[in-house]
Amino acid sequence: MEKLRRLQKRIPALAAAAYGLGCAISLSTLTIGPPHPGQLPGSLLLRGLDARIPMRMMLLAIVLPFAGAFALTPLLRRFRRSWVIAGGLWIAIVDPYNVVAVLLIPLVLTAAAFLVRAHEIHWTRQDVVLIPSALALFASISFLPVAISVPLAATVIIAIRFVRPASAFAIAPLALLLDVHAWFPDWLGYAAIAIIVISPFVVSKSRRFVVQVTYPIFALALMASISVLSAERAPRLDLFEDGHWLMPANEMLHGAKPYADIVPGHGFINDGLLELVVMRFGARTPGEILFVRHSLTMLLAPALYLIALALTGSAEAAVIAVIAAAAMQLTGTTIPGAVSVLESNAPLRTIPSMFSLACCMFAVRKCEPRFLSVAGVLAVLAFLTSVDFGVYSFVVIAIALIRFRAAILHAIGGVVVTAVIAAIAMSSFLGAFLRVTFVETPKLTEAYALQFFYWPPQYDSLLGVPDALGGLFAPRAVWIVVWAAIAIVTAALFANTDRRADPFIVAGSWVVLCAISFAERAHVVFMPVAMAIIVGGIYALRRNRTAFVIATLALATACAPTQFLIRAHQRLTSHGPLDPSLVRYDGTWMDGRNAQRMAIVASVVNPLPPADTFFDFANMPGLYFTLNRHCPIRMYEVPFYETDDLQRETIARLQSNPHVRLALMQFTNREDVWIDTVPNPVRAPLVFAWLQQNFRPLVARDGVAIWIRR
Repeated sequence: MEKLRRLQKRIPALAAAAYGLGCAISLSTLTIGPPHPGQLPGSLLLRGLDARIPMRMMLLAIVLPFAGAFALTPLLRRFRRSWVIAGGLWIAIVDPYNVVAVLLIPLVLTAAAFLVRAHEIHWTRQDVVLIPSALALFASISFLPVAISVPLAATVIIAIRFVRPASAFAIAPLALLLDVHAWFPDWLGYAAIAIIVISPFVVSKSRRFVVQVTYPIFALALMASISVLSAERAPRLDLFEDGHWLMPANEMLHGAKPYADIVPGHGFINDGLLELVVMRFGARTPGEILFVRHSLTMLLAPALYLIALALTGSAEAAVIAVIAAAAMQLTGTTIPGAVSVLESNAPLRTIPSMFSLACCMFAVRKCEPRFLSVAGVLAVLAFLTSVDFGVYSFVVIAIALIRFRAAILHAIGGVVVTAVIAAIAMSSFLGAFLRVTFVETPKLTEAYALQFFYWPPQYDSLLGVPDALGGLFAPRAVWIVVWAAIAIVTAALFANTDRRADPFIVAGSWVVLCAISFAERAHVVFMPVAMAIIVGGIYALRRNRTAFVIATLALATACAPTQFLIRAHQRLTSHGPLDPSLVRYDGTWMDGRNAQRMAIVASVVNPLPPADTFFDFANMPGLYFTLNRHCPIRMYEVPFYETDDLQRETIARLQSNPHVRLALMQFTNREDVWIDTVPNPVRAPLVFAWLQQNFRPLVARDGVAIWIRR
């Protein structure tokens, strides 16, 4: 206690010195100018700058921290919230050129803190709701610079908290939903401000409402409001990736049977059924169809919230897990560039499996068998959505039953009933579904293996233990360290009999199993659930204050909250494509190079009679949909038919179909010519030899090669 008092006495001087340094950083920008008359030749003269700038900057950085400490410390010692003035350093780092904000905002906030020095807030765990409320207000006032909107949002929320309890903020986080610009018009952001500021004075909801309604919807809104879809106001169209579901759906719309006539590569629901339902409701353009798919992927955040809630039993810890997952950046995944943990997940495919996982965890935590019934239902849906994640769900249910044997009949009942209903609904193609899923697809896994789970060479200095823990702060290595740690801890917990660890065992098992997805296609889909486990582990340390604070600071460092706020601000204020190479196409954004190449293909395909079509040997199934042509084969992507039997089937279908007039031999997707740089003639040599015998070159330009039937 005595040490704490000593620390509190030092805070005013530290805060004043930090404010002084912030002022120095900002004022230094005013010293930047052109060379002075008679300036001697040097590096800065060649760059057109005054050579006195570095010295002036350094003198400001040396003098102002001391000046701030000596001038302000006596005043700041008069009240406990003197640390507020240190925010000037944060503003200066974020926006150093905003000199007025750096100098005045900390002083105004400090004055406000001084005026309320006699008022104390008795903080409780429920005050975590202030963080989602502040984020919602930050999003609504994102028309202001981030250096102003962040402190303003925090100040307004804390000011309201002085006069209203935490329970009064039950509605405020929901306002973030109105800032999803892809779903609602921009002007509703002003209505969101009114809801956030006024609702605490007129509405007070129960704790159950916050746990079951406010936080799940906030999680959905958080992911959606800062998504690429919301920033760009329209979905992106990838002729390769999106072709996996647009083309099968279009084929089924025109009478093709799934698996028998066209094969959904990942799973029936993910690769076609969802789009087919959307088409049945009248959607026809890729923009309308993909908008639904991309919007549904936002359900991943509520699924993560439920997983963290089941893991910890704390709604506050669960919402912190969602915010941390939105903030933490990862690199080195299959997605180009840096992405958040939420964005690193495989779109849509993982969501039913994650909801099934949440139900398993609630079952073992609450000893409620009915949750395993729901988990069984969701596991079947996960299997139909994406076969691999369905398998993970069934394995996790089996692990949950090892720890909770009394629920075995409930789990089996949920699985069997749903499976029977699904089998009846799929009766017309059930045999083809079983053959493709259990016979043909397993033979093709070798064709898609991508890379090893390796330690990145740029972090060789962190090899070994505990050196590797430094990887927790490196976006390229954090997911490797996290997965390995969870695998070790889960195995250790499984060997024990402590029932309190059962939710961690179930969640950890799912994370460990998802390494299979990395082996398949280098996906790090385990990271959202891993984030829930990390937050759950920190929450378990809450009785040990020192360990809890250290772990919390480590997580905050890894999440880089300032970078998150800047990135969120950029997306909230965006009104068009984040990538300048994108162009508009039929309600979507498409890579400009691909749009030009598609125009080349269209110029050759469109003159054909409506009944004629082309064979895609370039892995661009989306072209069948955009050009409104029938896909003549069952396995539409070259790696799908690499086995000799499937190559012969493909040749037989092409040979017997006189309407196949053209063959698309190459279509460079952005800069990629082949999947994983493996040429298609190497993947399917029998098909390529048949094409050489029966087709001849017609067009070859700009990365596009088209052959015509002899």
